[in-house]
Amino acid sequence: MNKKSKLFLLDQLLPSFSPAEQKIALFILENTFAVIDMTIEDMSEKIGTSVASISRFTKKIGFENFYLLKLGIAKEFVNSSNKTISFNVNKNSNANDIYTNVAKTNSAILEESIEYFNTDKMEEISEIILNANHIYIFAMGASGILAKESWYKFIRLGLKCSIIEDFHSQLLQASILDDTDVALIFSHSGINKDVLTLLEIINETPACSIGITNYARTPFSQSVDICLFFSENSTPMDKVGFSSRIPQLIIIESLYRILSLKLGEKSKICQERYKRIFKKRSI
Repeated sequence: MNKKSKLFLLDQLLPSFSPAEQKIALFILENTFAVIDMTIEDMSEKIGTSVASISRFTKKIGFENFYLLKLGIAKEFVNSSNKTISFNVNKNSNANDIYTNVAKTNSAILEESIEYFNTDKMEEISEIILNANHIYIFAMGASGILAKESWYKFIRLGLKCSIIEDFHSQLLQASILDDTDVALIFSHSGINKDVLTLLEIINETPACSIGITNYARTPFSQSVDICLFFSENSTPMDKVGFSSRIPQLIIIESLYRILSLKLGEKSKICQERYKRIFKKRSI
């Protein structure tokens, strides 16, 4: 599903719909395959709403009638099936096979991530970070790599930021954030219990929470103030692998470059200072 996808549009516009429209949109998103085989009367009965309401909603999202809506959904699945990203390695694979497959898989993931990139959200996040007094970066497990990378980038720009790796210490820090702070949280799956517990505490403070994850409709993505997400096609063997982190690493690098441009001379002064520091430590 890409940015032009009606299903993608439904998911993005969900908060702006009326309660009745949200009910219809959620049913379509959660029962997509079933909807393709339904009549408008079937769907009306399943949802508990009128045929007229579904018809109006269908036209609102750009389809002349319910049949064309079903046809549009079916076409999306046909198109997406032709672009499936797979990680095919078996016991007969040699080193070259594996390297080539990994490279091609990750290249495809990067291409797909472009379709999901949200320019407006990235711009908003960069402004929030620039106006923050302090940036606190949180992550669990393998996402800690992303947290460290973002800390390293922000420090080089002269931004005040901290990363805490111990979970209990994260909880303590999260509890004392104020309205001048920003919490940047990484979560691969968006369903990790510890991350959600941490987010609950952050949301009890006036701090702004920014989430970076791979999935759009999760408790995590729906609980942060602003979220950047990506589609990901990974196999079970690669659920926490390098491929799952590539789009997020690209986000960090892009955000670093955007912030650097906005900071202008201040960024250059900081980077020159760091160069002098490390030059003294070179042989």
